[in-house]
Amino acid sequence: MFMKKLLSIFVFTLLATLLTAQVSKNINIPTAGTLTTLLTETEKTTVTNLTITGIVDARDFKCLRDEMSVLAILDMNSANIIAYSGSDGTNGYNYVADEIPQMAFYNSSLGNKTTLKSFIIPSSVTSIGMGAFEYCSGLTSITLPTNLSKIESWAFYNCSGLSSFNLPTGLKSISDYAFHSCYGLTSILLPKNLSSIGGAAFISCTNLAEYIVDLENPNYSSLNGVLFNKDKTKLISYPCGKTGGYITPSTVYTIGNSSFSSCIRLTSISMSGSNSLTKIESSAFANCVNVSSILLPSSLDTIAEFAFQECYSLKTITIPSSVRNIESSSFYYCSSLTDYIVDNNNPNYSSLNGVLFNKIKTKLILYPAGKLGEYTIPISVLNIGSRAFASQNGLTSIILPNNLTVIENMAFFNCVNLTSLTLPSSLTNIGDFAFMLCSKVKIINSLNPTPPMIGNNCFANTNSVTDVFVPTINAITAYKNHTDWIRFFPDDIIKSNQTTEIFKPIENNLKIYSTDFEILVEGTKNNEVVELFTTTGKKLQSVKSNGELLKISVGRVGVYLIKTEKKTFKLIL
Repeated sequence: MFMKKLLSIFVFTLLATLLTAQVSKNINIPTAGTLTTLLTETEKTTVTNLTITGIVDARDFKCLRDEMSVLAILDMNSANIIAYSGSDGTNGYNYVADEIPQMAFYNSSLGNKTTLKSFIIPSSVTSIGMGAFEYCSGLTSITLPTNLSKIESWAFYNCSGLSSFNLPTGLKSISDYAFHSCYGLTSILLPKNLSSIGGAAFISCTNLAEYIVDLENPNYSSLNGVLFNKDKTKLISYPCGKTGGYITPSTVYTIGNSSFSSCIRLTSISMSGSNSLTKIESSAFANCVNVSSILLPSSLDTIAEFAFQECYSLKTITIPSSVRNIESSSFYYCSSLTDYIVDNNNPNYSSLNGVLFNKIKTKLILYPAGKLGEYTIPISVLNIGSRAFASQNGLTSIILPNNLTVIENMAFFNCVNLTSLTLPSSLTNIGDFAFMLCSKVKIINSLNPTPPMIGNNCFANTNSVTDVFVPTINAITAYKNHTDWIRFFPDDIIKSNQTTEIFKPIENNLKIYSTDFEILVEGTKNNEVVELFTTTGKKLQSVKSNGELLKISVGRVGVYLIKTEKKTFKLIL
């Protein structure tokens, strides 16, 4: 019995040893594209350490990626990569010489090459292609050749096991996202010949605490671990591993593209001391989810697209008097933001109740994403700007002003809690994607008898709409004959409701009239109470009749319920 147990232990140990044993092979490839024929099927599933010499192309990298299932250590120092055109490579059709092919070790359909731990790149290589080592999370050692001059975007995306490597002196360019999510990196030394680096090259490297720049580099410099151009007039990249707040140096003129993007440990940013700072470029502070305080300088001129997108902790922002340009997506999805505050001396912008407008309030520019409930747009507004209300999940009801003429692209995109819309008779143009994904809207009241022009996908994915009410019988025909409206709403959805003309008698002596700003009720009894409600049941007015013509002022167009002693009815004004 004892011997059987001992034998079992021995067999188990032997099997485990065999399974974990490293299997090495050296192979010379005389003809590019033939690696798969030079390996046996057994070798493809057992070789862990491989040294390659000879001539290779993208087809051989495909074999390494897709067929060698346990490959861990790869030495290609003495191999040469030649050009290849064809469909049997790693991704795409045309592959250049001396480049690690794009997607060399990443195949989304077969899974990530997590077995690869170490790779010595061919000494002749000058470029690493897009996504070459994407998701190689087991990679802990990479030897880059001295001739390397360019690292393309996503090349080392999510190589989370990489903690250090040496960038060669001759390296000239690192593209955006090249080292995205390399969580193991704590510092990076940028060589003297580097002349181009994307602001997002090291985005989401959450442990990266400092950039160190070779003192002989004529293009870049660093200060307290932050990357700048040489004279520190442009801030290029802030290390994501830094914690707490940050004050920009007084020398800075520009905050670069994606320079602070996804710095989740950053809590505050002060630019108020940078009196020459004029521009915050696109996505500069995107996804800085814990930034709760931002101080903008008095010299600032431009806030570019998506500059503060998804700064979830930001509650207020003060716009200085100098600002002339704010892109519509600048504060997209800042879900806690409740107030835009504009310096009174700003000649271009203003704010009212936390909402951002142009100076004279004829254009609504941005509505804070953190505001909840209903909103009534001021009567002065003629134009609702692009993305003004986009993804405002807290918005449940919107009242549009009487004189509104234009709703721009994506203005109400993804307002998922809006349930009804009343479009005023003055409205003539609705932009692309304006109400796309407003998935709870059931009723649309369009008060213009001439169908407003609507853009591409204006009402896409609003399948919950059951009724589109238009003001007259003739308007039904106009809307049904309009190619854009009928594309979104079938014939049976478009129908006529009450009009703004004199209404037929509700009772023998009761008539209802309407103007642009008043409801007129004729035929009520002395002391009869007439009540006015919104379509959601909110009481707006209660008026006692003196037996004569009763006037109820409402101030704006909309859909109302009017309740008399014997009947309740709906009116479009």
